[in-house]
Amino acid sequence: PDRDSDLETGRRPRGRAFQSFDDGGSFFSWGRRDDGRINVLALVCGLGLLIGAISLAAFNEVRNFESLRALFIAQKAAVEASCLPAKQNIGKLLHMTCYLSNFSYFGNLPGLHMLSDNDVTGIRIERLVEMYQWAESVTTKSRADYVHGGTMTFDEYRYKKVWSTQLFDDSSFVRPTTCAIKYNNGVLCKNPDPTRQSWWNDGPQKMGLNEVGRAKNLRFGGYKLNQELINLAGEPQVLRPMCDAQSWAEKTVHRKEAASSNVCGRDVRIKGIYMHFLDMDNRSVTDSEDSVGDVRMSYVVYKSDFASVLALQTGNESFGPWKIPNTAPEEVLYLLENGERTIDQMILDAVSSDTTQIWFTRALTFFLAVIGMVTTLSQVVPYLSITNRSGCCLHLFGPNGEAIGCMSFFLATSSWLLTIGAC
Repeated sequence: PDRDSDLETGRRPRGRAFQSFDDGGSFFSWGRRDDGRINVLALVCGLGLLIGAISLAAFNEVRNFESLRALFIAQKAAVEASCLPAKQNIGKLLHMTCYLSNFSYFGNLPGLHMLSDNDVTGIRIERLVEMYQWAESVTTKSRADYVHGGTMTFDEYRYKKVWSTQLFDDSSFVRPTTCAIKYNNGVLCKNPDPTRQSWWNDGPQKMGLNEVGRAKNLRFGGYKLNQELINLAGEPQVLRPMCDAQSWAEKTVHRKEAASSNVCGRDVRIKGIYMHFLDMDNRSVTDSEDSVGDVRMSYVVYKSDFASVLALQTGNESFGPWKIPNTAPEEVLYLLENGERTIDQMILDAVSSDTTQIWFTRALTFFLAVIGMVTTLSQVVPYLSITNRSGCCLHLFGPNGEAIGCMSFFLATSSWLLTIGAC
């Protein structure tokens, strides 16, 4: 009798045969309830994702259309002009290709004295300063807890030497003993202060990537370029510094000998595109390996002989942004490209710059639409099946609701494509 009672308890009514696909055994059963009722939170989240994705897709397409329309207006309004300013062009959108002039000379910077004037003359120059130092990283891991059962998480700290533009404070290391024993032969991992080195003020001066010079009176034909356009001008060229500074080199080393050697003195060396300033504490003079506390410096100069501008002439010799009419929100055009570029090419480049963002938004909205549709249907379809409100082939949805995913993908794709096409 007990066995029959157990069997009776385990039986399911025939009228609820389709409830078996509500067991939460797959992704498509997220948020379902075993009693057949709708999970309101899951349904609201699904509908919110679906409506939000479709709305964002529509906004993205409208924005894209408005941008294309604005650029088409600009293309029609642009006027070809000469490199000499003319009063009648004030207030007009001009396009021109002209030579650049009034460059600056950067040969007075450390490591650049021996380079040719042509190499160290340009629009602007940037210097990158990095230090070789200890860095800490943390990884969260999990493992089985054999004492209490389940799993336990813990943080694993690792240490390594890296070149970085940021100074790491070794006093903030969580496991300094681990760094010393496991990574540094029992010696504490210390990052020295580079500003206390004798070469700091005459050499690197400042950590990170910094602009250390620019042409203040750069000319574009007969026009003056403001800072915004100067920032767009020039192609980057990496410089190879040379030994040149008597302030670093030993006094017995002559200037020509230093220039032809990679060893500029006791604590300054050249390695490819880098000028290395060595921390000589606890290291051999002949040691060629990188050591903690070493600082390296490199240069990038921006150069260009001529460029093309598409902008508004605001004065006798100046440019400004051109406000595209009938655009909301307001669109402006203010372009400089290196080399000779036509109006069509510059307009096409402006369109292409937004292509990545447009397609990323399209992919994101499609993904969210599918997830929203899956979440919504995973509530509605089982509800209709369990309550017998619909007999429309619900047995085709399978034991874990796999067909819900197919239907969701189809409906979401259709809705998304209709939105894209309509906008």
